[in-house]
Parts: sequence; C-alpha cells; structure tokens
Amino acid sequence: MHHPTHYTGSRTRHSPSAQDLLQIANGLLAQRRPEAKEVYDRVIELDPTCAEAYCNRGLVLGRLGQPERALTDFNRAIELDPGQARAYYGRGCAYGNLGRTGEEIEDYTRAIALCPDLVDAYLNRGCLFVRLQFFDRAFQDFQKAIQLDPFDADGHASLGSLYGRLKQHDKALWHLQLAAQLGHRDVEEWFAAQGITCGAGD
Repeated sequence: MHHPTHYTGSRTRHSPSAQDLLQIANGLLAQRRPEAKEVYDRVIELDPTCAEAYCNRGLVLGRLGQPERALTDFNRAIELDPGQARAYYGRGCAYGNLGRTGEEIEDYTRAIALCPDLVDAYLNRGCLFVRLQFFDRAFQDFQKAIQLDPFDADGHASLGSLYGRLKQHDKALWHLQLAAQLGHRDVEEWFAAQGITCGAGD
C-alpha cells in the first residue's frame, strides 16, 4: 500500500526581491508616502541601479517637503536612465519648489519631448508662462493639456483663469464652470479672482 509522504523539514523563506519591493512601494506611493519612502530605501539598497526607485522616491520626498533631497534622487534617476520623462518632470517640480524657474521650465520641456502626452508637464509649464506673462505660450500649453485629457479639471481651471486675465469673460466662465463640474475644489476662488459671480451649477 502506498502511503503519501509528508515533508517535515523547515520551510525555506525567500526574501523579497528588489522588483517585489518596488511593486509594493509603488502601491503605497499615492497615499502612504512615508511608508513608501522606507520601501524605496530598501529597493535602492538591494539594487542601486534601479532608476524607477530613485525617481519615485524623489516624488515622495518632494511631496514630503524635501526638495533638495528629491533633486538628488531625480539627478541619479536621470543619470541611470536619461530617457525617463517622469524623472525630468519630478526634477522640474523640485526646481520649482527651490525657486529655480528657468531650470524648472527646461525640465518640463525635456519631459514633454520624451513623453508628449504628459499632461501635468504642460499644465505646470503653462502656469509658469502665465507668471512670466508669456500668455500665448501658456494658452498653447493649457489647450494641449485639455486636448490630451478633456476631463482634466485643472486644465479647464487654468485655461479659464487665463481667459479671465485676458478679459475674455465668456470663455473664462465656460471653462471655470466645467472645472467645477469636474470637481475642481478651488473653482470658486477662480471665479472670485476674475470678478465673475457664478456658481458651478448656473
């Protein structure tokens, strides 16, 4: 009679790989940033050549208010993978937080060249152009962002604000109303800033 055998030895435990940990950290990135940073630290310990880990840790550090450290990570990510658009975008954000506007614009432009559908890069660069009073360039960036994502509330809010600044109130109102309908939290401030009295449902 055949009797099934049973394994009685100790179970081998395998430590998670850098790629396993990278996936875990990416899952934490949006809402649990301090924990995500700790996991990215471990990924980089295991694989110091992982450009994605440096890039994403840089994003976390930027959102945690540490732009200098974020800049170091983005520089390393770009050194490892010069074709990574998100690293240029993130470094642009870090430059912005450090008040380095020229370098910020340059990096958004590099990010767009590598990834022409990167909506946030168009929006951020457009906002800088507004600040610098390059309104034609800002208009082009906001229009491109909306073309790529017609349901982007920030894109409509930004374009509406620009139209208001240029005294084109009908167009401003249309885009700001749409931004409100898409859930833009600050749309009432946009209305007030342009001297337009209107609720999102009017």
